[in-house]
Amino acid sequence: MSSPPSTHVLALTTVADEPAARQLSTWLVECKFAACVTRINARSTYHWEDSLEDVPEVLLLIKTTREAYARLQQALPEQHPYDLPELISLPIDEGSPAYLKWLSDSV
Repeated sequence: MSSPPSTHVLALTTVADEPAARQLSTWLVECKFAACVTRINARSTYHWEDSLEDVPEVLLLIKTTREAYARLQQALPEQHPYDLPELISLPIDEGSPAYLKWLSDSV
């Protein structure tokens, strides 16, 4: 027997620098796409337009619900500074009940 799908997700995206990360994080929370966004300095290596890139980025950990994520998928491309923004999600299978209630109530 399989478990029902999680109602909470952790979404991930990256941007080039802290000003862009702060702007996008604020937009995500103000528009109720996210309850909270954590910003982490990172470095990414990838192929882009026939070139190998190795660049600093800021990883955004977006705590949200599956319903809000569906809305976010539609809205993010217009707000994100990248031509092809990364947006992936991971289910939150377990967590503090009080925190998950706050998360649900915040989006």
